[in-house]
Amino acid sequence: MKNILTKISTKLKCNFKEDFINSKEFDNLSKDEKIKILRKSLSKCNNELEKLKKKYADIFLSKLKTRRSIRKFSGKEVPWEIVYNILESAYTAPAAGDIKDYKFIVVRDKEDRVELSKICYQQYWISDAPYIIVVVRDDKHLVELYPNMGKKYSIQNTAAAIENLLLTVHFYDLGACWVEAYNNDAIRDFLEIPNSFYVDAIIPIGYPLENPKKSMPLLRGRIFFDKFGNIYRNKK
Repeated sequence: MKNILTKISTKLKCNFKEDFINSKEFDNLSKDEKIKILRKSLSKCNNELEKLKKKYADIFLSKLKTRRSIRKFSGKEVPWEIVYNILESAYTAPAAGDIKDYKFIVVRDKEDRVELSKICYQQYWISDAPYIIVVVRDDKHLVELYPNMGKKYSIQNTAAAIENLLLTVHFYDLGACWVEAYNNDAIRDFLEIPNSFYVDAIIPIGYPLENPKKSMPLLRGRIFFDKFGNIYRNKK
């Protein structure tokens, strides 16, 4: 957003020049003339801002709609700076009580990745990704605060973080897959995970070797208005 505002500010200055540089210097104009020029420039600025908003909204929605689970990776190394940004984005997700009780174990060693793929019931394609992110969480704090709902909140918090992670992966034109088929106890032993933590997901990350296509589902019958089952929108 800061970059966008800088562009707008630059555009605004250019508009000033276009509007008065060939006539009088701005400082010598009357108050009414200055207001007129400022309003004209502001109008141009707003139009430019609306165009940029639409452009970036279209890019954002396109990224959302084209994200897919990737199971074929090139093995090409991913810069750690990108992986760090991906993990950082996960922690911007909303969380009940603002308690982010999940942690990420980053597995890079090839032999360890192969071993993890075995633990994931011989899904050997997982080891082709240069990074495997193991997501774990400890819901103790949330359960203490919310005895009846803490476990549910903890799961929701972690799921929101994982979704942020997956979308950021796609933003960088990388691929990932949310893997849930694995031997929980074996992973806990292999990665020396404390007993208080649950293993929630295995997420391989790397450059994709596939581009799976999938049509968007029809939303009719999936969106209701005012009452469950009501598919008709009241146009006011």
